[in-house]
Amino acid sequence: MTTLDSCALPRLDLLKIDVEGSQVSVLRGAAETLRRLKPVVWVELRPQLSELSEGDAALTALGYRKDRVLSQTDFIYRPGLTLRGCEPPIFGVSLP
Repeated sequence: MTTLDSCALPRLDLLKIDVEGSQVSVLRGAAETLRRLKPVVWVELRPQLSELSEGDAALTALGYRKDRVLSQTDFIYRPGLTLRGCEPPIFGVSLP
């Protein structure tokens, strides 16, 4: 299995994760890339399967915060704390 970190990407603006229950494993294998390049993360997390709490905790530990809810299972996370209104719009509904 190849991790995202092993690819040594020079740039990453958006990471889409839809891996049917392996989100935390993907995040572990991308931790250095996420810290270094700070892409926006679009992730599918299914609350009914406890993916939301585990995925949210993993992303929070990497310095990300939930920024938008796209659907009941799709979420946008952004790195660090930014001032509301200073970031470009992405998709979905902004969280209060």
